[in-house]
Amino acid sequence: MKISKIAKLVKKTGCVQLIRVDADKVYLGAGGAAVYATGRLPLISGRDQAQIILDLTREQMEKVDVVEDAGTITHIGLMDINMKADDKEVVEWEVQRIEAAAIVDGRVVDLLELEDGEILSFNSDFLMPLKEEQQSPYFKLRVRENDEHKKYIVVYDGLFIMAAIMPTVLTDDYFKKLDKFLQAVDKIRPQN
Repeated sequence: MKISKIAKLVKKTGCVQLIRVDADKVYLGAGGAAVYATGRLPLISGRDQAQIILDLTREQMEKVDVVEDAGTITHIGLMDINMKADDKEVVEWEVQRIEAAAIVDGRVVDLLELEDGEILSFNSDFLMPLKEEQQSPYFKLRVRENDEHKKYIVVYDGLFIMAAIMPTVLTDDYFKKLDKFLQAVDKIRPQN
């Protein structure tokens, strides 16, 4: 887990959530994701400690909302997600990651297909802090559903939850730009 990558996400989203799940586990939230940060960091509380850990200047930190006590292991604040790995009451789905991604307006959008064919989109920038963990043979993405039946992505390394990511909401503007790209690709596609 790279702190510099989390700091980049914090600067991009303008928000950091300090999520203490118990006495020795911390997740850092950045907009629509929460990433495990303990084992490499002390417990963090307050704007000043967040600024030091994320290595941000005072000017950069002034543009960031800091949310403390943003949740527990079974409920992370605004995202309403459960980070407990062995919760028998939580339903999880296996997913298949679609092999291609699209970058529109600097946002990388990946797609996951659930077992029933449903597709979820997510901003794969939120996986950047876990670049090393993605090399693990035990790294996997799964999907869970919160109490309001909204799905979210859970990132595992073995049996441990490394992150949770909310799906990306794609706008009409996104689809228009993507359609324009696909039309251009069709013009250069080799004809067999």
